[in-house]
Amino acid sequence: MSLKYKAVLGAIWTISTSVGGRALGLIGTLLITRFLTPDEYGQVNTAWIFVASVGAFAGLGFGQYVVANPKEGDETVWHATVYNQLATLIVLLPLPWIAPLFKASFPQFDEFFGYIPLLTVAAIIDHTGHIPNRVLARDMRFNILGIRVLVSEIVYTATALSLAYMGMGGWSLAYAIVLRTVVSSCLMFFALKPARWLKVSRLSGAVTKRMLNFTLPMAGGNILHWYSSKADNLLIAAMFGPTTVGQYNLAYNLADIPTGHVGEHIGDVLLPSLANLEGPDRHRALVRAAGLMALLVFPLAVGLGAISETLVRALFDARWYPIAPMLMVLSALSVFRPIGWLIASYLQAEQRTRSLFLLEAIKAGGIAAFVYLLGKIGILWACAGVGVAFALNAWASIAFVKTDGIGMWRLTKPMLQPLLATAPMLGVVLGVRALLGPYGLSPWLLVVIELIAGAVGYVGAAFVFAPSHARDFVGLLVGLVRRRRGGTSEPPPSGDTPTADSDEA
Repeated sequence: MSLKYKAVLGAIWTISTSVGGRALGLIGTLLITRFLTPDEYGQVNTAWIFVASVGAFAGLGFGQYVVANPKEGDETVWHATVYNQLATLIVLLPLPWIAPLFKASFPQFDEFFGYIPLLTVAAIIDHTGHIPNRVLARDMRFNILGIRVLVSEIVYTATALSLAYMGMGGWSLAYAIVLRTVVSSCLMFFALKPARWLKVSRLSGAVTKRMLNFTLPMAGGNILHWYSSKADNLLIAAMFGPTTVGQYNLAYNLADIPTGHVGEHIGDVLLPSLANLEGPDRHRALVRAAGLMALLVFPLAVGLGAISETLVRALFDARWYPIAPMLMVLSALSVFRPIGWLIASYLQAEQRTRSLFLLEAIKAGGIAAFVYLLGKIGILWACAGVGVAFALNAWASIAFVKTDGIGMWRLTKPMLQPLLATAPMLGVVLGVRALLGPYGLSPWLLVVIELIAGAVGYVGAAFVFAPSHARDFVGLLVGLVRRRRGGTSEPPPSGDTPTADSDEA
């Protein structure tokens, strides 16, 4: 199977299993909110984010080095395993004793620090499975990674819901997090032969130096990336308290579905694909992927914002209704954030880790500044600050690849066309709501009608505003089906897309 179809199949595996797992998680969260208050939800989630934020300092980029250098052997993987585990233990083991020093920053969080020791164990287990995860990604075994996501989400949801029903409050989430990391790591250990990542060899100064040249700039970028995606929760927790941060965290997680479970996985699949391409082929693959990513992600983001009010009233009780306007505003980040992920994959394949560091610094600084400054006006303005920061990062990311001969317009144009196609979809959804609102339909029925109307509106608009991308996407799916059935024919090229004989991602 060509690299192109390996990438497409990998994207289908990771996206479908991730969305499936997230759907189960969403159903579980919906049920859990019947037993947990926003305050309890906010306390334990903030504690987990706090632990993971400290753990980000152990994410030095050794796993990314393994993926970005697929031609290096098991000796390099062993180096990555040793250094990753050493960093994990140095950073995380002292955390239960250090955490109480931050009590002054979270005065309203009574139960927060009680969760820290247990969640620290979960973080160490999670970091231990990182290198096997990256070896599987390097080998493009995305079916295993997809199954891991799905199974771990099932385990988390079943555990959290069972314990919450038994009246364990926030501890139900804490124990579920631990069990999820155990199951996730064990699945990867069983799927990967120990010799692929535990083949003991003498630590080489030459290999170590080569890795550090890549990972040291990457380490700073990884830390900044984590803080740009999660530190807003800590900032909002300190500014608004546990109840508001619990509502914000749930709204953010919903808004993040198009990014974290579609756009981000496209970036994960794209990195090993781009690492196997060079020069103009890599440039064309990036441009093509940008259009296809926008075709998939933008309607999900805009559509989620459009149905936010109806969706929240259908899924949650009155204690959680304040997340509706937050979700509407935060959905903007799902339009801009995947652009940064896409270009980050390209920059890693190009070994431009210093550029990645600068982009993550722009994003992290923007989120801290905009959330803090706009948050002084109110929580919805803080939510808007997140979207503004991701928009700034997207613009800077596109500007960074201009130096490689990929013009800003060449990369932006494929994404503008699918974005234009979301306008008719938005109009259809709002029109249906205005038309049916006076009839007093149940929120469940109304949200289903809005979803169907929006989907039909977008598909039709996509073939009008972004016809080449729509035909390219259909052609890739048809070609993949033919190959899976044993056929050899390729779909014909359409519009200005690359030919089907190309091995682009």
